[in-house]
Amino acid sequence: MGLGKTVQAIASLVVLRNSGEHHFVVVCPASVLINWCREIEKFCDIGCVKIHGKDAMKSLQSWKENGGIAVTTYETLEKFEMNDLFKYGMLVVDEAHYVKNPNAKRTRNLLGILDNAKRVLFMTGTALENRVEEMCFLIGCLRPDIASEIKNIQALSGAPQFRKIIAPVYFRRTREDVLSELPDLIQKEEWCLLSDSEDKAYRDSALSENYMSMRQVSFLGVEPEESSKLQRLMQICEQAKEDNRKVLVFSFFINTIEAVKTALGDLCLEPITGSIQPSRRQEIIDEFDKAQSGAVLLAQIQAGGTGLNIQSASVVIICEPQIKPSIEHQAISRAYRMGQVRSVLVHRLLADETIDERILELLRAKQLLFDNFADISVSGQESLSLPESSLNDVFAKEVQKVKEEEYSFQS
Repeated sequence: MGLGKTVQAIASLVVLRNSGEHHFVVVCPASVLINWCREIEKFCDIGCVKIHGKDAMKSLQSWKENGGIAVTTYETLEKFEMNDLFKYGMLVVDEAHYVKNPNAKRTRNLLGILDNAKRVLFMTGTALENRVEEMCFLIGCLRPDIASEIKNIQALSGAPQFRKIIAPVYFRRTREDVLSELPDLIQKEEWCLLSDSEDKAYRDSALSENYMSMRQVSFLGVEPEESSKLQRLMQICEQAKEDNRKVLVFSFFINTIEAVKTALGDLCLEPITGSIQPSRRQEIIDEFDKAQSGAVLLAQIQAGGTGLNIQSASVVIICEPQIKPSIEHQAISRAYRMGQVRSVLVHRLLADETIDERILELLRAKQLLFDNFADISVSGQESLSLPESSLNDVFAKEVQKVKEEEYSFQS
């Protein structure tokens, strides 16, 4: 992530245009639709046609007649109608892991236009998120012959053979490959000791088996001055201002974002959440780029953590551990990407002796599978989600621990 996939894809389209092709399609999440259009206009002179919203059908017809790069979303693909004779030069699929589930509607939408493309490029920083089978499905969309060879190679012992077989279809470029082109990435776990009021709020959440509240420890049910995570976050932001840096703050939870915004006041711009339209998200980022040092951009990690370029920030704060390492990697890569000129400081806020610690332990173990199957490509010589059953087990054990402590204390 952040190593230039978009500009390489655009360069490929230019090469094909210079060879006589006229029609191209880019499919991406709605959150980065505007960003794709801007990048195309910035890096090449091929006409860009946005196919989205109420004028989608009109724009689609215009593209069919006049050519160019059609930029659309997975959902809008449902409106695409192409007869078997209509062929276009290349299909670029951004965040291709969005179509890892063959039964999902957006996957079926994509497969509906796949055969019309002469060439197909899948782009993702997280080719494998949950299971090896999902990566096999993505490969099968491109090269069914290779997918059939690897179908039964999913044990860790077969990882080297797996990587060798998929070499013709899988190219992975890692940060180490371009280390000289990027500044340092410095990551720090910020362990916070709960205050008495935080500890009580956390135990109340555990005893009532409110898992989402447990994950928001330090941001719910306490005053700002008693929130250990919030106090540490404010210190980091203060230091960033002194260092002439800007800050990105990510959380899964709206309540956490609101608590941070209230505490930081005028330092914060309008938060990027799932309810913010893609065009407005880009406007907020433009405002952030122009803001003074010390400015803070808050974002729900799933809304602001993918596909956006925010190199004007060089400090990243993640308020709680996510259930997918890939989500955190994507968020960090909004700032730590090609074009970044300063070292990037990542702070993970973690509450000691809470569910934060349990989730972190489990995620570290789950990372092993991705490291073995997908982190290295033979031709190119982050990221597993927690299964719901494993996650529920972690919460149940933590709840039981708190209950036992409460019983012991009362006895």
